[in-house]
Amino acid sequence: MLSIKKTPLKNSRTVQRRRLVIISKVGAVLIILAGCLYGVAWLWRQPFWSISSVVVSGMTAANNAVVHSIAAADLSGAYGLVISKSNELVYPQGKIKQDILTAFPQIATVTFTLTNHVLYLTLTERHQTYWWCAAPGFTPAFPDPTTILTTTHCDQMDAHGFIFKPVGDTATSTASTTSSTPPFFRFYGQVASTSSFVLGTSYMNMRATSFSALAEFITTVTNRGLPSYALVTRPDGVRELYLTAGGMIVFDANQNLDQVIHDIAALQATTSIFNGTTTLAYVDLRVGNKAFYRFGSINSFSSSSIATSSALHTIATSTAG
Repeated sequence: MLSIKKTPLKNSRTVQRRRLVIISKVGAVLIILAGCLYGVAWLWRQPFWSISSVVVSGMTAANNAVVHSIAAADLSGAYGLVISKSNELVYPQGKIKQDILTAFPQIATVTFTLTNHVLYLTLTERHQTYWWCAAPGFTPAFPDPTTILTTTHCDQMDAHGFIFKPVGDTATSTASTTSSTPPFFRFYGQVASTSSFVLGTSYMNMRATSFSALAEFITTVTNRGLPSYALVTRPDGVRELYLTAGGMIVFDANQNLDQVIHDIAALQATTSIFNGTTTLAYVDLRVGNKAFYRFGSINSFSSSSIATSSALHTIATSTAG
Protein backbone atom coordinates (compact mmCIF):
# COMPACT_ATOMS: atom_id res chain seq x y z
CA MET A 1 0.00 0.00 0.00
CA LEU A 2 1.19 3.43 -0.95
CA SER A 3 1.26 6.18 1.73
CA ILE A 4 0.91 9.87 0.93
CA LYS A 5 3.05 12.21 3.01
CA LYS A 6 1.93 15.76 3.79
CA THR A 7 4.06 18.40 2.25
CA PRO A 8 5.70 21.10 4.36
CA LEU A 9 3.49 23.69 2.64
CA LYS A 10 0.31 22.02 3.87
CA ASN A 11 1.75 21.76 7.41
CA SER A 12 2.53 25.47 7.39
CA ARG A 13 -0.99 26.38 6.28
CA THR A 14 -2.48 24.23 9.02
CA VAL A 15 -0.35 25.92 11.69
CA GLN A 16 -1.32 29.34 10.38
CA ARG A 17 -5.01 28.46 10.49
CA ARG A 18 -4.72 27.25 14.05
CA ARG A 19 -2.82 30.39 15.01
CA LEU A 20 -5.50 32.58 13.46
CA VAL A 21 -8.19 30.68 15.30
CA ILE A 22 -6.37 31.15 18.63
CA ILE A 23 -5.77 34.86 17.96
CA SER A 24 -9.42 35.30 17.04
CA LYS A 25 -10.56 33.61 20.23
CA VAL A 26 -8.17 35.64 22.38
CA GLY A 27 -9.27 38.82 20.64
CA ALA A 28 -12.92 37.97 21.20
CA VAL A 29 -12.25 37.32 24.89
CA LEU A 30 -10.40 40.64 25.23
CA ILE A 31 -13.22 42.49 23.50
CA ILE A 32 -15.75 40.87 25.82
CA LEU A 33 -13.64 41.72 28.89
CA ALA A 34 -13.20 45.31 27.72
CA GLY A 35 -16.93 45.55 27.13
CA CYS A 36 -17.65 44.17 30.59
CA LEU A 37 -15.15 46.55 32.16
CA TYR A 38 -16.68 49.47 30.33
CA GLY A 39 -20.13 48.33 31.36
CA VAL A 40 -19.11 48.04 35.00
CA ALA A 41 -17.44 51.46 34.88
CA TRP A 42 -20.48 52.96 33.22
CA LEU A 43 -22.80 51.31 35.73
CA TRP A 44 -20.78 52.44 38.77
CA ARG A 45 -20.68 56.01 37.49
CA GLN A 46 -24.44 56.32 37.27
CA PRO A 47 -26.18 58.84 39.56
CA PHE A 48 -28.04 56.18 41.52
CA TRP A 49 -24.67 55.00 42.89
CA SER A 50 -23.05 58.40 43.42
CA ILE A 51 -22.81 60.86 46.30
CA SER A 52 -24.43 64.03 45.00
CA SER A 53 -23.47 66.44 47.80
CA VAL A 54 -21.73 66.77 51.17
CA VAL A 55 -23.16 68.46 54.26
CA VAL A 56 -20.88 69.29 57.21
CA SER A 57 -21.93 70.23 60.75
CA GLY A 58 -20.39 70.55 64.20
CA MET A 59 -17.91 73.43 63.84
CA THR A 60 -17.96 77.09 62.86
CA ALA A 61 -19.25 77.97 59.39
CA ALA A 62 -15.72 78.76 58.22
CA ASN A 63 -14.27 75.48 59.48
CA ASN A 64 -17.24 73.52 58.13
CA ALA A 65 -16.49 75.03 54.72
CA VAL A 66 -12.86 73.87 54.92
CA VAL A 67 -13.95 70.36 55.89
CA HIS A 68 -16.41 70.39 52.97
CA SER A 69 -13.59 71.22 50.55
CA ILE A 70 -11.45 68.41 51.98
CA ALA A 71 -14.24 65.88 51.49
CA ALA A 72 -15.04 67.17 47.99
CA ALA A 73 -11.38 66.84 46.94
CA ASP A 74 -11.19 63.27 48.26
CA LEU A 75 -14.39 62.33 46.42
CA SER A 76 -13.18 63.63 43.06
CA GLY A 77 -11.50 61.41 40.48
CA ALA A 78 -11.65 57.67 40.11
CA TYR A 79 -9.92 54.47 41.15
CA GLY A 80 -7.75 53.39 38.24
CA LEU A 81 -9.67 55.74 35.93
CA VAL A 82 -12.57 53.29 36.15
CA ILE A 83 -14.62 53.49 39.36
CA SER A 84 -15.66 56.92 40.63
CA LYS A 85 -14.47 57.81 44.13
CA SER A 86 -17.89 59.31 44.79
CA ASN A 87 -19.51 55.89 44.49
CA GLU A 88 -21.48 55.27 47.67
CA LEU A 89 -20.19 51.71 48.00
CA VAL A 90 -16.47 52.44 47.73
CA TYR A 91 -15.97 56.12 48.57
CA PRO A 92 -12.71 56.77 50.53
CA GLN A 93 -14.16 57.19 54.01
CA GLY A 94 -10.86 56.45 55.74
CA LYS A 95 -8.91 59.03 53.75
CA ILE A 96 -11.56 61.69 54.26
CA LYS A 97 -11.47 61.12 58.02
CA GLN A 98 -7.68 61.15 58.20
CA ASP A 99 -7.40 64.34 56.14
CA ILE A 100 -9.97 66.08 58.35
CA LEU A 101 -8.23 65.04 61.59
CA THR A 102 -4.88 66.19 60.19
CA ALA A 103 -6.30 69.60 59.28
CA PHE A 104 -8.22 69.97 62.57
CA PRO A 105 -6.58 68.23 65.57
CA GLN A 106 -9.37 69.61 67.77
CA ILE A 107 -11.85 67.20 66.18
CA ALA A 108 -12.40 64.08 68.28
CA THR A 109 -14.80 62.14 66.04
CA VAL A 110 -16.12 62.24 62.48
CA THR A 111 -19.46 60.50 61.88
CA PHE A 112 -20.45 59.53 58.33
CA THR A 113 -24.12 59.19 57.34
CA LEU A 114 -25.44 58.55 53.81
CA THR A 115 -29.05 59.49 53.07
CA ASN A 116 -30.56 59.91 49.61
CA HIS A 117 -27.12 60.31 47.99
CA VAL A 118 -26.14 63.03 50.47
CA LEU A 119 -23.07 62.42 52.65
CA TYR A 120 -23.51 64.01 56.09
CA LEU A 121 -20.33 64.61 58.11
CA THR A 122 -20.97 65.30 61.80
CA LEU A 123 -17.94 66.58 63.69
CA THR A 124 -17.39 66.45 67.44
CA GLU A 125 -14.72 68.65 68.95
CA ARG A 126 -12.44 67.70 71.83
CA HIS A 127 -13.05 69.20 75.26
CA GLN A 128 -10.26 71.03 77.02
CA THR A 129 -9.54 69.51 80.42
CA TYR A 130 -5.99 70.78 80.94
CA TRP A 131 -3.51 73.26 79.47
CA TRP A 132 -0.11 72.52 78.02
CA CYS A 133 1.95 75.68 78.41
CA ALA A 134 5.08 76.87 76.65
CA ALA A 135 7.35 79.84 76.39
CA PRO A 136 6.94 82.26 73.45
CA GLY A 137 7.99 80.62 70.21
CA PHE A 138 6.17 77.36 70.97
CA THR A 139 9.20 75.72 72.56
CA PRO A 140 8.71 73.42 75.56
CA ALA A 141 8.70 75.51 78.71
CA PHE A 142 10.73 74.68 81.80
CA PRO A 143 9.80 77.65 83.97
CA ASP A 144 11.53 78.98 87.01
CA PRO A 145 9.42 78.11 90.07
CA THR A 146 8.84 81.80 90.76
CA THR A 147 7.62 82.60 87.24
CA ILE A 148 5.53 79.54 86.40
CA LEU A 149 2.36 81.59 85.96
CA THR A 150 3.89 84.17 83.61
CA THR A 151 3.99 81.90 80.57
CA THR A 152 2.27 83.67 77.69
CA HIS A 153 1.31 80.71 75.54
CA CYS A 154 -0.86 77.75 76.50
CA ASP A 155 -2.70 75.18 74.39
CA GLN A 156 -5.79 73.19 75.15
CA MET A 157 -5.32 69.55 76.12
CA ASP A 158 -8.00 66.90 76.51
CA ALA A 159 -8.44 64.33 79.26
CA HIS A 160 -6.11 61.91 77.44
CA GLY A 161 -3.17 64.30 77.14
CA PHE A 162 -3.80 65.19 73.49
CA ILE A 163 -2.89 68.83 72.68
CA PHE A 164 -5.15 70.21 70.01
CA LYS A 165 -5.78 73.98 69.95
CA PRO A 166 -4.34 77.24 71.35
CA VAL A 167 -6.12 78.72 74.34
CA GLY A 168 -8.62 81.22 72.97
CA ASP A 169 -7.91 79.74 69.52
CA THR A 170 -5.21 82.37 68.97
CA ALA A 171 -1.43 82.28 68.78
CA THR A 172 -1.16 83.74 72.31
CA SER A 173 -3.67 84.43 75.02
CA THR A 174 -1.84 86.37 77.71
CA ALA A 175 -4.97 87.64 79.44
CA SER A 176 -6.09 84.17 80.50
CA THR A 177 -2.78 82.31 80.74
CA THR A 178 -1.03 84.65 83.20
CA SER A 179 -3.81 84.62 85.76
CA SER A 180 -2.75 83.96 89.34
CA THR A 181 -5.61 81.45 89.53
CA PRO A 182 -5.46 79.55 86.23
CA PRO A 183 -8.84 78.06 85.21
CA PHE A 184 -7.24 74.80 84.08
CA PHE A 185 -4.47 72.64 85.48
CA ARG A 186 -1.20 73.27 83.61
CA PHE A 187 1.28 70.75 82.23
CA TYR A 188 4.80 71.76 81.20
CA GLY A 189 7.26 69.53 79.42
CA GLN A 190 8.48 68.09 76.14
CA VAL A 191 5.78 66.98 73.72
CA ALA A 192 7.87 65.63 70.83
CA SER A 193 11.36 64.29 70.13
CA THR A 194 12.53 67.74 69.03
CA SER A 195 12.29 71.19 70.56
CA SER A 196 9.57 72.24 68.13
CA PHE A 197 5.89 71.86 68.88
CA VAL A 198 3.11 70.72 66.59
CA LEU A 199 -0.59 70.66 67.46
CA GLY A 200 -1.90 67.12 67.47
CA THR A 201 0.86 65.78 69.75
CA SER A 202 0.41 63.97 73.04
CA TYR A 203 2.02 65.24 76.24
CA MET A 204 5.45 63.60 76.67
CA ASN A 205 4.43 61.24 73.82
CA MET A 206 2.56 59.29 76.50
CA ARG A 207 -0.03 56.65 75.75
CA ALA A 208 -3.54 57.65 76.83
CA THR A 209 -3.48 55.04 79.61
CA SER A 210 -0.16 56.36 80.99
CA PHE A 211 -1.42 59.94 80.96
CA SER A 212 -4.64 58.87 82.65
CA ALA A 213 -2.58 57.31 85.44
CA LEU A 214 -0.66 60.58 85.87
CA ALA A 215 -3.91 62.58 85.93
CA GLU A 216 -5.37 60.17 88.48
CA PHE A 217 -2.26 60.65 90.63
CA ILE A 218 -2.81 64.43 90.63
CA THR A 219 -6.46 63.92 91.59
CA THR A 220 -5.49 61.56 94.41
CA VAL A 221 -3.04 64.11 95.82
CA THR A 222 -5.82 66.72 95.69
CA ASN A 223 -8.19 64.36 97.49
CA ARG A 224 -5.60 64.06 100.24
CA GLY A 225 -6.00 67.79 100.88
CA LEU A 226 -3.12 68.95 98.68
CA PRO A 227 -4.63 70.65 95.60
CA SER A 228 -2.19 71.69 92.88
CA TYR A 229 -2.19 73.87 89.79
CA ALA A 230 0.76 72.73 87.62
CA LEU A 231 3.03 69.80 86.83
CA VAL A 232 6.45 70.30 85.23
CA THR A 233 8.36 67.40 83.66
CA ARG A 234 11.95 68.50 83.04
CA PRO A 235 14.37 67.05 80.46
CA ASP A 236 16.14 64.92 83.08
CA GLY A 237 12.83 63.26 84.05
CA VAL A 238 12.35 65.20 87.29
CA ARG A 239 8.74 66.12 87.95
CA GLU A 240 7.55 69.03 90.08
CA LEU A 241 3.96 69.18 91.31
CA TYR A 242 3.15 72.77 92.34
CA LEU A 243 0.77 72.96 95.30
CA THR A 244 -1.90 75.65 95.48
CA ALA A 245 -1.03 76.37 99.12
CA GLY A 246 2.63 76.86 98.20
CA GLY A 247 5.66 74.68 97.64
CA MET A 248 6.02 71.63 95.43
CA ILE A 249 6.38 67.86 95.55
CA VAL A 250 9.35 66.52 93.59
CA PHE A 251 9.58 62.99 92.18
CA ASP A 252 10.96 61.14 89.14
CA ALA A 253 8.99 60.31 86.00
CA ASN A 254 9.98 56.64 86.35
CA GLN A 255 8.83 56.34 89.98
CA ASN A 256 5.82 54.23 90.84
CA LEU A 257 3.00 56.72 91.37
CA ASP A 258 1.29 54.53 93.96
CA GLN A 259 4.51 54.57 95.98
CA VAL A 260 4.70 58.36 95.70
CA ILE A 261 1.14 58.59 97.06
CA HIS A 262 2.13 56.17 99.82
CA ASP A 263 5.10 58.39 100.76
CA ILE A 264 2.96 61.56 100.77
CA ALA A 265 0.45 59.84 103.04
CA ALA A 266 3.25 58.79 105.37
CA LEU A 267 4.52 62.37 105.54
CA GLN A 268 1.04 63.64 106.35
CA ALA A 269 0.75 61.09 109.11
CA THR A 270 4.14 61.74 110.71
CA THR A 271 4.90 65.42 110.05
CA SER A 272 3.20 68.79 109.89
CA ILE A 273 5.03 70.11 106.85
CA PHE A 274 1.82 70.39 104.81
CA ASN A 275 -0.28 72.17 107.45
CA GLY A 276 0.72 75.65 106.26
CA THR A 277 2.11 76.94 109.54
CA THR A 278 5.53 77.30 107.92
CA THR A 279 6.13 78.22 104.28
CA LEU A 280 7.06 75.03 102.42
CA ALA A 281 9.57 75.28 99.58
CA TYR A 282 9.57 71.66 98.43
CA VAL A 283 9.42 68.00 99.39
CA ASP A 284 11.81 65.74 97.47
CA LEU A 285 10.64 62.09 97.28
CA ARG A 286 13.27 60.74 94.89
CA VAL A 287 15.44 58.86 97.37
CA GLY A 288 14.02 55.53 98.52
CA ASN A 289 11.97 55.70 101.71
CA LYS A 290 13.36 59.09 102.71
CA ALA A 291 11.92 62.52 102.04
CA PHE A 292 13.95 65.71 101.91
CA TYR A 293 12.04 68.89 102.55
CA ARG A 294 12.87 72.55 103.01
CA PHE A 295 10.99 75.59 104.18
CA GLY A 296 11.41 79.03 102.70
CA SER A 297 11.56 80.31 99.13
CA ILE A 298 10.57 77.85 96.44
CA ASN A 299 13.31 79.06 94.10
CA SER A 300 15.90 77.49 96.41
CA PHE A 301 15.27 74.10 94.80
CA SER A 302 17.66 72.53 92.31
CA SER A 303 16.69 69.21 90.74
CA SER A 304 20.33 68.07 90.84
CA SER A 305 20.76 68.70 94.58
CA ILE A 306 19.24 67.36 97.78
CA ALA A 307 18.45 69.24 100.96
CA THR A 308 20.89 69.27 103.85
CA SER A 309 20.84 66.44 106.37
CA SER A 310 19.16 68.69 108.93
CA ALA A 311 16.08 68.72 106.70
CA LEU A 312 16.03 64.94 106.32
CA HIS A 313 12.88 63.06 107.21
CA THR A 314 12.61 59.27 107.11
CA ILE A 315 9.23 58.08 105.91
CA ALA A 316 7.63 55.39 108.06
CA THR A 317 5.91 53.53 105.23
CA SER A 318 3.78 51.44 107.60
CA THR A 319 1.91 54.57 108.68
CA ALA A 320 0.76 55.52 105.18
CA GLY A 321 -3.01 55.87 104.88
